[in-house]
Amino acid sequence: MGTCYSFVSTEKIKDLGAFSRKLEHNFRIGGRVPNADPMKSYLNEELIKLEPGSDYIKEYNKRVLDSVYYQTHKIRKDAVRGIEVMMTFSSKDIPKDFDFEQWKKENVKWLQSYFGKDNVVSAVLHMDETTPHIHAVVIPMVNERLSAAHFLNGRERMANLQNSYGDRMEKLGLTRGMKGSLAKHTDIKEFYTAVNKQKIKELPQPKKHESTKDYYERAQKVFQESNYQHLNELQKKDREIIEKNTQTLQENLELANSIKKTQELIREIEHRFGEDKDTVLKKIDTMNHLNQGLKSYPDQDFSNNVFEGMREILRFEKEKTKRTRKEPEKSLDQILDEAKKELQK
Repeated sequence: MGTCYSFVSTEKIKDLGAFSRKLEHNFRIGGRVPNADPMKSYLNEELIKLEPGSDYIKEYNKRVLDSVYYQTHKIRKDAVRGIEVMMTFSSKDIPKDFDFEQWKKENVKWLQSYFGKDNVVSAVLHMDETTPHIHAVVIPMVNERLSAAHFLNGRERMANLQNSYGDRMEKLGLTRGMKGSLAKHTDIKEFYTAVNKQKIKELPQPKKHESTKDYYERAQKVFQESNYQHLNELQKKDREIIEKNTQTLQENLELANSIKKTQELIREIEHRFGEDKDTVLKKIDTMNHLNQGLKSYPDQDFSNNVFEGMREILRFEKEKTKRTRKEPEKSLDQILDEAKKELQK
């Protein structure tokens, strides 16, 4: 038995025209979905329904007009108007006890919990394409303002989104990627590209006395099964490659974070003592050598006392600086000299 993965992808909606295109696709308006089977459109389902006579633009305008903030402020030209969220799963290795109806319900619950119930204006299940999936449209209002960044901007927020969705789907027997993975999740356009690129090499041969309708249904089933298998294998291979690189990438991130903290420390010392960068680095190096000497000194009790004394000196200087700015501060040279004298006693 293989592993069945859950997937969630997002796409920013940056203008009103994009709302119209999303509506046409999700509700099959105008017949512009080439990879959708019109004979199966009756299987599609509106899980979170729009108000009668409404559409995505009307829902967007309603929320903006209801906002206290936008009664006195204009919407920024570069503001993200909405978020489209797509949820699906790899179809080949579905657990035997998989509850599809519960999957639909859990997706709705997760959407409304994560993005806010009032923000999720629509969710549509598509069963007429190769892979069952849900499209949801979110108007990202946070504290009366549009803020897609609150949900999507930055590695940490995207990781939170993926982890939150993965946790919800795990109870249904679906598996997510490794926690802390730096793997990129395919966005909606890339997902459709992957689905549409799957081709079956040979269609089954018509059986004797088989009607056109029966052959079509049998060939369609074989074609879909081939698509499921091919896409699932591609996703598995991509995941294996990405996960192998995760550890190295994580180490690089930690190194970069350490360098950043060191640079912040240098700037802080420069600001406090008015020293140039090279001088600060030399003084830090001196302090490091002093620390190393203390660690290797035979009398560890003495070393610990000196080390604590150095810390007390630094704390005292910091507190004295807070109490008054009239008294001259000790320079870092003076602090280090005093520590060295203590060590030489």
